[in-house]
Amino acid sequence: MCNDILNYSNIIASLALVVSFVALYCQFFYKKEKVLVSLTNSDGCDSCNVNLTLVFSNQGNQNVSITDCFVLFFDESKIVGAKDLNLSALDPFILRKDEQKIVNCTAVVPELKVNENIPLNIKVKIYYVNCKGCLYNDSMNIGNMEVRNRTILKLTTQHLPYKLSGIPVAQIEK
Repeated sequence: MCNDILNYSNIIASLALVVSFVALYCQFFYKKEKVLVSLTNSDGCDSCNVNLTLVFSNQGNQNVSITDCFVLFFDESKIVGAKDLNLSALDPFILRKDEQKIVNCTAVVPELKVNENIPLNIKVKIYYVNCKGCLYNDSMNIGNMEVRNRTILKLTTQHLPYKLSGIPVAQIEK
């Protein structure tokens, strides 16, 4: 009977050591990077601007710095215009663990010198630095619009969250 109790106490002590090692690993060594970007609101407030509300959410356990963000307009295969978002609202910022940041932005529709309706795809390109100091970029499709000259005729957007999982900038420039 005494040996059974000793065996049970050894098993319980071993389990306690395993749980302690797992907790130690998760607290000090496990690194999870997960940043979600969501488009919560979009409209063509006036004839030549697209107003966007982006929410950046850090669901990982590492800090991430958002360094730059801008809108790209595409027609089929080529970039039509690359206009900065509202830079006064988009100073670089750090997202800490479990933190969210809401950014209101305005993108200017590029000047199109045609007199017909042009469909344009809209992407948001984001540059960010992870906890190791590596610069990444990623782009998310946020929708499309139909434009004549600089007047927005129709705007359709996607409001699904997008997980940043970009390409290191050094790999792109090679």
